[in-house]
Amino acid sequence: EFLHQMTTSQVRRLFLLLFAAGGDKNDEMASGLGDSSGVGGACDDIQIVIEKNLSHGQIANKRIGIIGTVAYAVTRSAELLDQQNSMEVEETDATCMPGGAAVASLPIVKDITEKIEKA
Repeated sequence: EFLHQMTTSQVRRLFLLLFAAGGDKNDEMASGLGDSSGVGGACDDIQIVIEKNLSHGQIANKRIGIIGTVAYAVTRSAELLDQQNSMEVEETDATCMPGGAAVASLPIVKDITEKIEKA
């Protein structure tokens, strides 16, 4: 309810903070709290708020949903970069795929694409 009183910048920072504080897939899977999508716990509640605002008819609500979707994509993209950096250290010439074909097939990329398409 308070999201409507916030500026665009404040809403964006709030969503980024909430996604960052929501934990990541590895932490939740290790504790048995997460699901296979990589988003769980507090992030599930945030996703519900975003989808509710996206499906609302008023422009102000859609704005909040779009800001949340972009914040989600930014957060998940940062996770993807971390994964790529760790894979670069571990990969050998035999496991390299030309043109980044491996990146496009990662579940995290599909998840980001799906969320953006909903917006």
